Amino acid sequence: KITEPSGGPRNFWMSHPLGACLLLVSLVVISALSTRAIPGGRRRAMKAAERAQRQRQAEEFAASCQVRRAEGFASSSNCASIGLAQQNGVAELAAPWMLPIKKALNHGGTHRSKRDRSEAKRKQLQLATVNPATGCPSVRTVVFRGFLPSNLVNVAAAPANCESCLLTFITDSRAEKVEHVRGAEPDGAPVECCWWFDEANVQFRIAGRAVLATSTSDDTLLRAACQAVWDRLALSTRRTFIWPNPGEPRQTTPANAPFSKAGTGASAEQSWDTKTSAEQTSAEVGVALEDANFCVLIVVPHRVDELRLGGKQRRTLYTLERDEQGSTLGRPLAMQGTSWRVKDVNP
Repeated sequence: KITEPSGGPRNFWMSHPLGACLLLVSLVVISALSTRAIPGGRRRAMKAAERAQRQRQAEEFAASCQVRRAEGFASSSNCASIGLAQQNGVAELAAPWMLPIKKALNHGGTHRSKRDRSEAKRKQLQLATVNPATGCPSVRTVVFRGFLPSNLVNVAAAPANCESCLLTFITDSRAEKVEHVRGAEPDGAPVECCWWFDEANVQFRIAGRAVLATSTSDDTLLRAACQAVWDRLALSTRRTFIWPNPGEPRQTTPANAPFSKAGTGASAEQSWDTKTSAEQTSAEVGVALEDANFCVLIVVPHRVDELRLGGKQRRTLYTLERDEQGSTLGRPLAMQGTSWRVKDVNP
């Protein structure tokens, strides 16, 4: 027969303090583990929901990029002869693959409260060139600076706000990739870009030829293109094109001392301009285009490979078809054709 201790439960706790402490510790541990298990489960559920939402967004994005493709799709630098138009009054596009690229660049932008670093990363892609002396490839990351306006491709083109399908990048004229382009054939060097958009789960491989535009180019449109890109650069970016020669041993120089291009060259020693007063900040020192080692690298595409990953993988090839009209334009930035052939292939 079990009888209740004298004094009731209160007396029991007082008469067994060690057991009471162990019981309280056990209750605290169980409670803590329970509170940790609930958020962990919630985190796993949230991650699964985010993955599902991202998959749905990628599929919706792929579906939105589906365009009607008619045989003999028209494409040229003139906006009046372009066969693909966007809705809501947006300017027409010069090539069918420009629409999915623009959508990938803007993917998720409308759902963001403010601009973040991921939007800038979308403009970063890989550019591969070939050393004509050795035949070895070289690849590096570059920043997309936009499509070249049509009036800088063809003087008879439509307004300046109409874009061509030519991609622009800026570089130091002493860079290795510039040497690769200059050492190739006169009509341009073969290059290929690889552009991966993580949020949209889509990759673009753009093959074409590279043309250099400098302030001293023989072609007037190339000089105009170089000046137009230079005018859009901030002063801090312009100053990077008067730095010492890339690839040479680094020298100790005064902090914030402006570099003088007069001392550049293969055998000339690099000199720093000391005429600037100490009170004058580096932001007040302007940089002229003629004094900068500045160059615009323009990619004239002729083949684009679009690959969409995810639940419904899809691959589309865009190939520029050569014709007499494209081959007789006779300018450095002239396309070798005026129509794009679109073909869906297996991933």
